[in-house]
Amino acid sequence: MAGQSTDEKSSFLAVRTQLRELIAKDKRQAQTVFAAHSLEEQREIVLASPNSERLDLLYLPEDSTELVRSLPAVELHRTVRDVKWEAQEIVEVASNDQINFMLDHDCWKGEKLSSRRFLDWLRLFLSCEPVECERILRSISVDLLALVLKKHVHFMRDFVIDSRYYCDPDWVRGSNPEVQEFLERLYATAPDFWVRLMYWVRTHSQPTLIADAITHREFRLSGKGFPSQITALSVYDPIDFDVPGILSGWHMEFRRNLAAEHLPHRAEPTVLFMQNVLMTLTADDKHGERYVNRIEHSLSELANKVMMADSVDLDDHFHQRQTVDKVRRWVNIGMEAETGSDLSLGTVAVRRQKMEHFFRLAGMLFEALTNAIIAARKEDHRLGAPIKHSTWTDVWHALCQPEPKLPSADAGLAHQSISRIAEYRYAWEVIWHLETMLRGNDRGITS
Repeated sequence: MAGQSTDEKSSFLAVRTQLRELIAKDKRQAQTVFAAHSLEEQREIVLASPNSERLDLLYLPEDSTELVRSLPAVELHRTVRDVKWEAQEIVEVASNDQINFMLDHDCWKGEKLSSRRFLDWLRLFLSCEPVECERILRSISVDLLALVLKKHVHFMRDFVIDSRYYCDPDWVRGSNPEVQEFLERLYATAPDFWVRLMYWVRTHSQPTLIADAITHREFRLSGKGFPSQITALSVYDPIDFDVPGILSGWHMEFRRNLAAEHLPHRAEPTVLFMQNVLMTLTADDKHGERYVNRIEHSLSELANKVMMADSVDLDDHFHQRQTVDKVRRWVNIGMEAETGSDLSLGTVAVRRQKMEHFFRLAGMLFEALTNAIIAARKEDHRLGAPIKHSTWTDVWHALCQPEPKLPSADAGLAHQSISRIAEYRYAWEVIWHLETMLRGNDRGITS
C-alpha cells in the first residue's frame, strides 16, 4: 500500500474490521458492503488484512477471479501457502504468472528443488475444475516440470527415427498416482507438448535440467523485484574502505585501558544514528520527506536482495523480520563508520550513497570481527578451552553466534544484536581483552 496516506490506510483498516464482524454474523450483508467498493479498494482492504483473514474476503465476490488476479503474486502466495486446500477455488482462478510465482517460491530452497512440495501443489491442481486444471498444468514452467519429472517418471520404451522422437503414454509410468494422472491429463489435452516434454526429460541430464530451471526461475523473479541469488550475493562484496585502519586505531586505545579482571564498560543503547539522520532530513530540508521515502524504498529493495542472498524463505515471517532488522542495523553501523557518527555528514551521505553501500561496509566490519573470533576460538581450543570453561562463558557464547551478538556480563542481555558502531567497537574491545588474557596465561583463565 505504498503511497497511501495515513487516512486511507485507516479507512481500509476500519472497513476490514467491519467486514470481519459482518462475515461472522451476516455474510450476505458483508458481500453487499464489500461489493460497494471498487476493485482497487477491495484489493487494498484484502492487503490490509492479516493472512488468516484474507480468504474470507476473497470468497465474498460471486466471481473472485478479477480480485485474485489483481493481488501481487507474493501476497497471494502468503495468503494461500499454509491453507492451500481451503483456498482451492482461489488457486484455480489465479493467473499463470501467479501460479509460477508460487511454485518458484514454495518449491525452492536456494538452488535446491523440493519435489515433495511440488507434488503437494500438483495434487491441489489436479483437484481443480477440469478447465482450470488443464490451464494450470499447461502454464507450469516447462523447465520446472522437466526437472521434477526427471526424478518421477520411468521410460519402458521410446526411440528416435530420423531425428524424430517417438514415445507413447503407455510406455511411460509415473512414480506415484499424482504424477501418473498428470501425465495422462497432459497427454489428453496437449499430446504434442507431452511428447516434447518427454523428449526433454529423456535426453537432458539432471545437472542440465537443474541449471535451466534455476536460470529461468531467476529470470522470472527478476521481474518481481527479487534478484537472482548470484546477483544478490554481491550485497556482501567489499567496498573501498580502510577497515584495518579503524581497527588499528581502536586497538591502540584498548591496549591503554586493559584490566584483565574486569569486563570493559558498555555504553547504554541510544536511538539509531540512521533514525536521527532521517528525522533531521525531514525537519531541515524542504525535500526531506522525499529523501526519506526514497531511502525507505531503498531499504526494502535491499532487504529483498539480502533475503535472496541468504536463501530466506519469503513466507518465513520470523526470518523475514530478522532480515529486515539486520539490514537496518548494518546500514546504521556502516553509516556511522563512514561519517564518524557526525549528523551533518550523515545527512549528506544518505543523499549521495545507496543504502547498499553502507550495508556492504558493515559486512566488511562484521567479517573482520568474525575472523578475529574464529582465531580466538582456535587459540582457546589449543589451550584447553579456558574461556569456555570460565565465568566468561556467557560473554563468549554471545560472540560465537553465527552473527556475533553484543557481549554482556548480564546473561539476560547476552544475545542482543549489535546495532550501533559503539556496540561493534565494544565487541572488539572484549575480543582483544580475551586475546590478551589468553596470551598472558597459557594454563587457563581465572575469574
